[in-house]
Amino acid sequence: GIRRKKVEIGVFEPGGSAVPELVVVMRPGDLLPRQPRDGEIVARLGGGGPLSSTLDLDGCSRPLAIRAFLSGPAASASHRVLDPGVEDLVIR
Repeated sequence: GIRRKKVEIGVFEPGGSAVPELVVVMRPGDLLPRQPRDGEIVARLGGGGPLSSTLDLDGCSRPLAIRAFLSGPAASASHRVLDPGVEDLVIR
């Protein structure tokens, strides 16, 4: 099959207010990161910055898992991250 070499990621806030800063974490294997320190931060989204990013996976071993986390406790008090299905978070 065809292996994706790039992955588009993006965030939105359904209420239309500002999106707080999120960190996107990637780790090798098929276990999802449970917290930001469980992998390498590969992108920062929101918080006044871009709301989308393209991750270049060329040269990365597979499988790998990608997940976004709110970057601070203040954001966690007012927002939550809704993950897509695991099939979209684990790249094989």
